[in-house]
Amino acid sequence: MKEIVKSVKKQNGITLVALVITIIVLILLATVSINIMKNSGLIEKTKLAKEEHRASAIQEQIDLLKNEQEIAKQNNETEPSINELIDKLQEQKLITEEEKNTIIQTGKITIGSKELTFSKDAILPQGYTRCEYLESTGVQYIDTGIVATNNTKVKIDFSFTKNEQSGLLGGRVGFKNNSFSVQVSSTKYITFGFGNNTDITSKSNDTNRHTILKDKSKNYYDGVLISENQISNTFSTKHNVFLFSINNNGTPYVTCNAKIYNFKFYENDTLIQDLIPGLDNNAIPCMYDTVSGQTFYNQGTGEFIAGPVIE
Repeated sequence: MKEIVKSVKKQNGITLVALVITIIVLILLATVSINIMKNSGLIEKTKLAKEEHRASAIQEQIDLLKNEQEIAKQNNETEPSINELIDKLQEQKLITEEEKNTIIQTGKITIGSKELTFSKDAILPQGYTRCEYLESTGVQYIDTGIVATNNTKVKIDFSFTKNEQSGLLGGRVGFKNNSFSVQVSSTKYITFGFGNNTDITSKSNDTNRHTILKDKSKNYYDGVLISENQISNTFSTKHNVFLFSINNNGTPYVTCNAKIYNFKFYENDTLIQDLIPGLDNNAIPCMYDTVSGQTFYNQGTGEFIAGPVIE
């Protein structure tokens, strides 16, 4: 009986050792396999193949849309919009939000080794021409039609053409209270106002091209956080935000001399307005909103100066 027990224990011991050895061998094999895959670039090749497949799927839909547009044109029917295709591609998760914005901004996108080109008129309605910027000479401005709240975020790509006191954008009830604004003060500094807080001054003014992002209470200048306002949960300006000026109780205030290349308006981090400079089918300078499909024109006097046409 003792001999049998010893034999069973011995067999169990051998089995356990064999199991441990098997696991170690499998781990070593897995490690070697992974290293081989890395060294051979198999993982990167797999990723590239996936991107190439995605690019091909997008190109197919671009080609299909162009055919549908051509047929509609021949039949004098409404042509399907490229904006509808862009939204569809995002819904199908063939493009990301960032890639969508790149398409809207440049008309093209690179995926894998392929550059996918959307027609130059793709982003704007038929008959419109895209321009690099709109320039105000100090008397033109745009009413965005949107009232800022404590969840508002705006991003503006701009350059001033004169160093003087002026308003780049904003809407307010008074000079300080219920103010949402970006302007250049008389001391030639850019000031940011948001909520019941006093304006926060930062960055000297110059005529170079810059970006400003007012992300709710935070203010970024050329991508760098430079100041932060404290705002209440019930904040509202009660007046639409003007572009190239500040809406001060319904009246444009210190309209600026500036060029605006693009303007984005977010609410709760959702893009609700994306204004792109261009010329309409009557060659009138305007801003076209790719989100709503609405065209925005000068609400002041004279006419905007349109920048170079983007081919």
